[in-house]
Amino acid sequence: MGTGVIRNKKQPHPKFEVLDHTADATIRAYGDTLAELLENAAYGMISLGYDPDSVSAERLLPLQVEAATPADLLMAWLKEILYLGETEGLAFALVQAEAIRSLGGFAAEGRVWGQPWADTVRRRGAVVKAITYHKLSVEERDGWRATVTFDV
Repeated sequence: MGTGVIRNKKQPHPKFEVLDHTADATIRAYGDTLAELLENAAYGMISLGYDPDSVSAERLLPLQVEAATPADLLMAWLKEILYLGETEGLAFALVQAEAIRSLGGFAAEGRVWGQPWADTVRRRGAVVKAITYHKLSVEERDGWRATVTFDV
């Protein structure tokens, strides 16, 4: 899989980049806030398998996850989106997040919009099967940045 970059018009850095990996797919996601990082990482994960622009936002599902660290929050967020897609038979078009820092850790609430899988959904590659901890990193410095590897 080649390297792809989708830029955010407001920031000098892209929303996410697809990084080459021998057996899996790896992305680096960016965000000015933790919530934006969660959204962009989800968009990156979804974009590996299909074009979200080819999906209708006809069904809304709520998301809510908690974790002790930003890395664990990102994992929980992506796993929940993957779980909802698989159990509900949906492809997603939009992801919206609100991340909250609390005394005991981190929480995120949000929503995903999508539609049941159909011939109109343009596939790009293999759909993500799982999110791995292999080389997972989440760091905050001049915004947020995360590297995530997926089993495809």
